[in-house]
Amino acid sequence: MNSAQRRKAQRAYPHLITISIHGMDMYFSYDRKISQARKWCKKQCKGDWKVESYWDYAVFKFTEHKDATIFALKWI
Repeated sequence: MNSAQRRKAQRAYPHLITISIHGMDMYFSYDRKISQARKWCKKQCKGDWKVESYWDYAVFKFTEHKDATIFALKWI
């Protein structure tokens, strides 16, 4: 991926929400929360969104500011 492609990808999803495992007791509760958040996004989000999931955090990316705001209020 060259720099022009990276800039285009950043502009496509300007709103980022990060959910980390810190503060949760077990990994399975974190994994369940991320799974529920994905299902919520499929049902509720009007704009485009995607998630990049890693072992200790997940980054939810949104095109619409409204979707990101409602998601943050619900899941953080």
